[in-house]
Amino acid sequence: MDLTWQDIRLGWPPEYYGGVEALSLPGSRIWTPAFSLERNADTTHHGLQNKIPIRVSKDGLIEWRVETLTTTVCDADPFFFPADTMECHVCFSTVTAIQCAGGIAGREENVPCDASSSAVTEGEWYRSDKIFNKDFKEACFALYLSRIPLFHIATTVGPCVILVVLMNMTFIMPIDKLDRISFGVTILLSMVVSLVFVTSVLPVKGALPFFGE
Repeated sequence: MDLTWQDIRLGWPPEYYGGVEALSLPGSRIWTPAFSLERNADTTHHGLQNKIPIRVSKDGLIEWRVETLTTTVCDADPFFFPADTMECHVCFSTVTAIQCAGGIAGREENVPCDASSSAVTEGEWYRSDKIFNKDFKEACFALYLSRIPLFHIATTVGPCVILVVLMNMTFIMPIDKLDRISFGVTILLSMVVSLVFVTSVLPVKGALPFFGE
């Protein structure tokens, strides 16, 4: 997070101080805005660290770059699994008015505020991001995930559909009764094994997927 603000009380005329136009000092020695993580899931998190060096310019421009690891919670709705989507907001709130002036950098593109980045592949998800501010009181990072359905269709949905079709075929196949029973039991055991696998890959949070029902 790159935070920038103006504090005219910390400005100085460089000609009176050896031509120094910028300096770094611990953030604990000057005023820094207090941020709290919304929906915090980490009991050891107590806000952003302000003990790291902060850059102060001659005109009172303060630049505070914070690297932090946070844990938050999001609501999942896997009802349409394996074609479900998820939207997760990581927001920091403050009593000071805040405005989004930069955006997302570091990828092949420089995404401005309030605009979503292009989707990239992250494991079994398509992922895109967005940075925005909410009512000038919250700085938010939005994460949009869309599950790639092909893997689960091939390994989860497809085999179950095939087994259901085969089970129905046992009632119309022109074979001996004992062979039909043996064939049906084999398929039933296969379905049990398949369902055990299915339940191990189904999302366990939120609503039960329709496929699970």
